[in-house]
Amino acid sequence: MHHAVCQRNISTRALDHRETRIVIGTRKGSKMERTSEILDGPAALAGVGGDRIFLSELLGIFRAASSTLLDDIREALVKGDLPALANAAHLVKVTAQNVAAGRVYAVATLLEKMATCGELEGARQASLRLEEEMNYLKSPLTALANAVGCSQC
Repeated sequence: MHHAVCQRNISTRALDHRETRIVIGTRKGSKMERTSEILDGPAALAGVGGDRIFLSELLGIFRAASSTLLDDIREALVKGDLPALANAAHLVKVTAQNVAAGRVYAVATLLEKMATCGELEGARQASLRLEEEMNYLKSPLTALANAVGCSQC
């Protein structure tokens, strides 16, 4: 039995490097479809009401949790543990959303949906793209951390 979300069109075509949109059966112009930024610093700051200290804490949490969550994703894939994979992908999605890391958020959302729907091969593809997006995020994340004065990030 699949979740209702599995009834929607889930496509991994967006995992192509030339395409940054992740298509998960959303309507044209929806928040998901507009998500193409690696990291949107102004949105991250606006999301915390301009509180640079709080944003620096969120950046620190994101950086600290990222490698562990990626390890959890790899381990769940090796074991074929789709619930654990969906859980780890969800946590990546939430932490990415907190720091306005749009592309990581989008790929983590796709990975979570693939795992929830039992699409192991699609989840493998999405996890590889997630690793790439996390690598692309390193430099902009450091720049944002420096901009908000986060010496611990």
